[in-house]
Amino acid sequence: MRADPRLMPRLESFLKAGIGPNAEESCVAATHWAALLDARAGSLPDLADPFEPLMTLFERGGGFGTENHSADFVYSMIRFRNRKHHLSAEPVVSLESAVLDELDVKGSERVFPYRT
Repeated sequence: MRADPRLMPRLESFLKAGIGPNAEESCVAATHWAALLDARAGSLPDLADPFEPLMTLFERGGGFGTENHSADFVYSMIRFRNRKHHLSAEPVVSLESAVLDELDVKGSERVFPYRT
């Protein structure tokens, strides 16, 4: 299932703002995922949106790079492994704003200790 092709030029225009290749690929994939959910409404299990953590990251002004077979989030790195390794019934971190704000502060203090 793919997103409506009439939507894609608008998305591509937005992505040309220079948000980075990882964000671009994630946003395109999330758009196609949303199209799949819309097309199959009611016929798929009620699962958490796999793109929500990334979209939240981008909405908060964050991003990530990839190097050494890992996703680098500046404050921490996550090694690329197969999905069985990362599969968990519980989220790694809450996406509540207060929790993410606290993580941002702790991470910033680790990266920029002279600012505190």
